[in-house]
Amino acid sequence: MGSNDPKVHHYMPKVLTKHWEHRKGTDERQLTYFDFSTRKFDTKSALRLFSKQGLNTPEVEGKLSKWFESPIGKYVDPLRQNKPEQTPTNWKTERALLLVLLFNTQRILEARGESVPITLEQLLSGGEPLLDAYAKHWRQKFPAIYSVDLVEGHEMFFTEVSTFGVPFSSGPPALALPLSRWHLLLFRGAELSETEAWELRKMRATGRLELLSVGVSSQAHRVALPRQWRELAEANPTGTAQSLVDLRKKMQNFY
Repeated sequence: MGSNDPKVHHYMPKVLTKHWEHRKGTDERQLTYFDFSTRKFDTKSALRLFSKQGLNTPEVEGKLSKWFESPIGKYVDPLRQNKPEQTPTNWKTERALLLVLLFNTQRILEARGESVPITLEQLLSGGEPLLDAYAKHWRQKFPAIYSVDLVEGHEMFFTEVSTFGVPFSSGPPALALPLSRWHLLLFRGAELSETEAWELRKMRATGRLELLSVGVSSQAHRVALPRQWRELAEANPTGTAQSLVDLRKKMQNFY
């Protein structure tokens, strides 16, 4: 293994968090977030949040850019212009989105210094044939993928684990990946039944998807805020912090 690059590397791909960025008294792009472990708000450079210095080798960074960030960016950019596309049909794009579900967990564990049976560098060393095999395995695990837009005026959070669960009254829960503040992909182990499709429409209409995006995982300490919640936090930080804590508890009970 080569020496690590001294630059700052994101363990949560910046191509995913870009739509939560904003400017605050500087030309530098910022992310405002709430930390559930400290119950405090903060704003950091988008280049610094969800990142760690010298995390990867230059070779690993190059592969992540080529095989993940670039194809995802091409799919996501129209979403950020409020021009949603359907579920991706290009294999390299679909592969990148599928493997985000697997590789983001790997990147988080390595950033935290936790032991892993196989490193990210080793996972990438097999090249595209191995990536294809991983992606096809995950496609079997999540054979149903749905493209969902929120109701106009609703915006999602983005947690430091990127995904959030969406429960249904029957059948397996789904895993949601926000790609913009108002658009997500829903990965599920089985097609939605007619009743479950109705439940999803209801969750969308009532804003339940937006609320679920705050996350229920104990590992999702930091949550990037959409514009509406940023404004609430600036106006009333104490009250907004309590609202977020209460919201997460409510969603944990719902789940």
